Amino acid sequence: MIKWEVFKHNRCEYDLSHLHPTIVVYEQPAKGAQIAKTFTVEVCYGLHCFTEGNSKIANVNPLRYSDTRETRLFDFQRYELSKQLPNIIEGLNHRSCMHTGHGNFFIVELTLQNGVKQEYEVYFEIKIAKPNIAHLVVNSAFAPDGRRTRKQTKKISLYTILANRLSGKPIKAPR
Repeated sequence: MIKWEVFKHNRCEYDLSHLHPTIVVYEQPAKGAQIAKTFTVEVCYGLHCFTEGNSKIANVNPLRYSDTRETRLFDFQRYELSKQLPNIIEGLNHRSCMHTGHGNFFIVELTLQNGVKQEYEVYFEIKIAKPNIAHLVVNSAFAPDGRRTRKQTKKISLYTILANRLSGKPIKAPR
């Protein structure tokens, strides 16, 4: 799992340690005949949480940031919003998740930035890391710019996603 290096630009340092891998434990309370469950989840954050676009990046571009697979441009707005991601992911069990139709999920979080409400789309996938441990990757997170808004679909709870992934059951996307 990736630990992101500090980004340096114009004598400023942008700490990315809030996006280092972590473990989150979700407690599903008992409900009716269903017993309480505990889900242990390894969480990591992708490059797209704080960077944008990668087409034709010059090797001398001072905003270049790379991981092992690609190079993109550091995005200051995404970086600022990414500071909210650990809290959003820790509270994911209290939010409605939606299917993308491509095997991953997203949530739309309203955030306050400079006193203005703003949508923040967070895309993630969940796989099995080890027996009884799920691996959640936040693939991307950004404020839609009017061109990339995703239509909300049928909601699914985090507990349903985790239970199905850990038991090997498929999760069918709504049509």
